[in-house]
Amino acid sequence: MGFILYRIETYGMKNINDKITIDFQNQTINRKNNKNLSNIKAIYGTNGTGKSALIHSIDLYKQVVLEPNYLKQNNNIKTLNKMINKVKKEFYMSVIFGVNEEGEEIPHIFKHEVLIKLDNTIPYIGFEDCSTLQGQTINSTYNEIYRVTNGDLTINEFDNNEFDQFIVEKSKNILKYATLPSLILDEDIFSELMQKMMNNMDGFSELNSKTINAMLSNFLFATDITTYLDQTDWHEERDFEDFIQHYNKHEIAYKNRINANEDWIRKSNIEQYRKDVKRMYNFIVLFKPDLKEIRVDEREDQEFFHCFKKMIYSDYEVDSDYESTGIQKLMQLFSSIEDVTKGKIVFIDELDANVNGVYLNKLLEYLKNQGKGQLCFTTHNLYPMHYLYKYSNSIDFIGETGKLISWKKNGNYKPYTQYPEGMIVDSPFNIEAFDFIYVFESEGE
Repeated sequence: MGFILYRIETYGMKNINDKITIDFQNQTINRKNNKNLSNIKAIYGTNGTGKSALIHSIDLYKQVVLEPNYLKQNNNIKTLNKMINKVKKEFYMSVIFGVNEEGEEIPHIFKHEVLIKLDNTIPYIGFEDCSTLQGQTINSTYNEIYRVTNGDLTINEFDNNEFDQFIVEKSKNILKYATLPSLILDEDIFSELMQKMMNNMDGFSELNSKTINAMLSNFLFATDITTYLDQTDWHEERDFEDFIQHYNKHEIAYKNRINANEDWIRKSNIEQYRKDVKRMYNFIVLFKPDLKEIRVDEREDQEFFHCFKKMIYSDYEVDSDYESTGIQKLMQLFSSIEDVTKGKIVFIDELDANVNGVYLNKLLEYLKNQGKGQLCFTTHNLYPMHYLYKYSNSIDFIGETGKLISWKKNGNYKPYTQYPEGMIVDSPFNIEAFDFIYVFESEGE
């Protein structure tokens, strides 16, 4: 099973007041082997236009789909009160994604919508809706599978069966603060559902319960998303591993994440982690040719190893914590970039920070040609424009008013010349060099 992200629509995160629509694919649903003209998207905009807010939006969507208690945790409540737009007082996310089943040429398309509202300071699910595409373009009609409004679950009456009734009964008084897909991680509900399915194998199939199929698809789609916001989510992946191992579903098992400093790795995963570090060395040495080795100091702690990395050079060595900012950024990015090569959907905020533009372009060229997944990143660096402008759905601009403009090929015009000259709609580059005179040569009057 593989996933394709087609479209995101969102508003309500930080300074995003109005709905923004981002297309990642052509609107017509293509066959499985011709799914994409470009699997890479760069998002440009000046500081404060909402680039990072977009990455935070998809990260929040991922959290509420995967974590049934996310909206109840005090730290998350405080964070959401700071991050949800002060005017809207609500956050909306809609994702349209395709599921590639084995042997099928055309992906099955889902649309999943979530609205989080604030009741004074308490976040809750205003509504959740999941539907499936009926036509051949993502703008066609969608058939609703289920809808949750103020905690009440309604299932399409034509799809309703005993498994759906079980979900309706078990989700009562839960869905005001949790999404339906996140209940897959509710151990009591999931174990009962699995037992019910085992007892009725002759009568159960995914087609019998479109609700359960949609729940699983939404959940697995969210696990396929990686977000990089200069912080790691390794602890969430570790919790997910515990659950997956309990139900012996190793096909979507935990993947080690490598950070710039300490890594906390289960003993059962240490051999894979060592291989990952060796591959990371092969990545870092491309940027730092004098690096001879990355040595790992492993310290046991019950079921885990605390792993500390030491960077070995010809005449000195240094703990990874004290490496240069640029090398640390590359180390932090390694696992996310590797996810693109393995088929995941990856969002990275400010990919260009501390990465040389020439190297960045070479990396993007590799991911474009060899990556099995999708990469979306925010950037200020103009270098990627020189490479990506040839491909559809590869460059977006967020303007001063929050409007999103997608680059479309137009004769001999090039975005890397038009953008800095202020020739992209809503772009703000209307200053000249002499405008700084007032700042630095005045008396501050």
